[in-house]
Amino acid sequence: MKAFRSMAEIVLAAVAVLVGLSECAAASGTPTETYRGPLVAELMAYLQVRHVQPGASVYVRVVTDWNGSGCTLRHGSVIEAKVKEAVAHSKTNAESDLALAFPKAQCGGKELSEVNLVLAAVVASVDEKDNPSSLPEPALRDSFMPAGGSPVDTIINMRARQSTSAVAAWTAHHDLKLGDVVGINGLTLHVGAGPERSTVLSEAKHDVALERNTEFLLVPASVAFVPRAMAPHAEQPAEEGAAVPKTSDAAPVADLPPPTEFEPCQPPNCTEDLAVAIKQDAGVRAKSFELRSLGYSPRLQRELEVFDDDASLAWLSSQELLLAFNPHRLISRSDHPGESAPVRMIKAVVLDAATGKVEKTAYWDLSDFGPILWQLSGNRALVHVGDELRIYSAGLTLESRIPLPGRLAFLRISPNGEMMTVAILKERHTVELHNQMRDSLGHDPEEDVSILILDKDLKTLTQAASTSEMMPPTLLNEGQVRLLAKPNQKYRLAMLPWSGGQQTIARFSSTCVPHVSSFAPDLLFVRTCNKANGAAEFQILRADGSLVLRGHSDSGDIGQEAAGTGRGAQFAVKVVHASTAILNGSIFHGSDLDWEEVRVYLVKDGKRVSTWRVNSPSPTSGGYALSPDEAQLAVFSGTSIRLFTVAAQGAK
Repeated sequence: MKAFRSMAEIVLAAVAVLVGLSECAAASGTPTETYRGPLVAELMAYLQVRHVQPGASVYVRVVTDWNGSGCTLRHGSVIEAKVKEAVAHSKTNAESDLALAFPKAQCGGKELSEVNLVLAAVVASVDEKDNPSSLPEPALRDSFMPAGGSPVDTIINMRARQSTSAVAAWTAHHDLKLGDVVGINGLTLHVGAGPERSTVLSEAKHDVALERNTEFLLVPASVAFVPRAMAPHAEQPAEEGAAVPKTSDAAPVADLPPPTEFEPCQPPNCTEDLAVAIKQDAGVRAKSFELRSLGYSPRLQRELEVFDDDASLAWLSSQELLLAFNPHRLISRSDHPGESAPVRMIKAVVLDAATGKVEKTAYWDLSDFGPILWQLSGNRALVHVGDELRIYSAGLTLESRIPLPGRLAFLRISPNGEMMTVAILKERHTVELHNQMRDSLGHDPEEDVSILILDKDLKTLTQAASTSEMMPPTLLNEGQVRLLAKPNQKYRLAMLPWSGGQQTIARFSSTCVPHVSSFAPDLLFVRTCNKANGAAEFQILRADGSLVLRGHSDSGDIGQEAAGTGRGAQFAVKVVHASTAILNGSIFHGSDLDWEEVRVYLVKDGKRVSTWRVNSPSPTSGGYALSPDEAQLAVFSGTSIRLFTVAAQGAK
């Protein structure tokens, strides 16, 4: 069977087999250059006939660029559909009907413009064989030449959304006609049969219901409404000799021999770590510096769904500790705040780790509620300040800075700090349309995203465009790691090396959506749920997929994180424990957190070096950091900072 590698090819194939439309265009006098085939769009939210009323708006998103009837639509543009009729299935109404018209679209701008599009066919979405967590992810392709370096493939060229559609297989041997429905049993389509020539979707025995990402093929009314096209499923032969685009001749990249699950944890290169099995180090030496006088006071009664980013730590030398936290001061706002208007004021404090003396302070405005700072190699910290990224070194010395042309969507750094991926949101809609879509969808609509690839000094290496549905990449020093979902709660981790190609580094099962992140020196942290009992587990993997550590958690653990240093001898894992079990995604408060345990392990074999437990943990991501020489560990605890001395056997 013919395979299609991109949605663009699917659209072109649909053009070739959408029977009669080109003939209809000629019959209606529409110039051929104004109609180049049907427009493919997808539903942005689940649609059920009982949940809408006549006059309600439904939104679809353009899948591939399209130009016709005086309207230019690019990938991601929004089309507004109006519900003209909504009849639910009942004892008195055996048939359920939903009539949709498509009167407005974003024709080349943020505003909705008048159009006259007609729903011609519907195709159900199906999961890909290898689905990257149901979200688009950047591919590593376009190359650039860093100054003084060699060619490196980067995270550019956001791939067009690979088809999750049955169209790819279905169009290989069938003709797609006006009124066709593919992959949805019981649903029929009546083009032009509804009020104001809207298209009616009908179910004989059930309510009309369409899943998110169901695909609509739309055509201009001037093409759809000619005598031959009025009757759905009219016998119309496909144009003879219609060209169907060829797929790439490139052979698929072969995977490495697939293991059934993570590779086994084989001593002496890997350690199986039991949950809370080892008591805290006896006679542990620790310093404690009280922070209330500096304005630090975590809000423990605030409702949270995930850990916040109101406090963070980084080391500027083996004795200089940088604290950045939200003192919860009132923010001065202008009369006309823009998208980048400050929402938080962050206080930065540089402490002498030996004495606790405050060496320097600063205040930074921040325009979002995301992360504040990131530890970089070379005793440096990357900081998000206002509409800038800055790099600070010892003494809070500003080394470099780069302006951000919009709101920061995400930032990811390779473990060695040589490459950063920065995503900047670009508003696609007017404020009014954005609010309307948010109310309709129940979440913010998709936006455009500008992707910047930066080096360790914030110099721009290259850039590209994507969308806000793009999954933030996971970077290792050797390349990008992608999480791919497969049927039956199975997953695959694939490495895309900078040098090209692809290799599978792990296959595993999980009853929850896995969490994957990378950390120094060059390790992967993978959090999963055991398929047998649902218990949380975590694995630390090397870049080749071999295990360093496998850890287990108990029912009270609410989260685990891992962090290391560029020195590469040790890494730390933080485990937060709640007084009562908290289900994933449930609301919790900082006061629900009982204690936090930080364990230090050896990189070479995963053996545990030290364990410390602190009470009243901060409800924040991170909140702990190993010093550059790996001799000290800093941890937020209550309203203080605790400094622990790491066991000597961790040193090289």
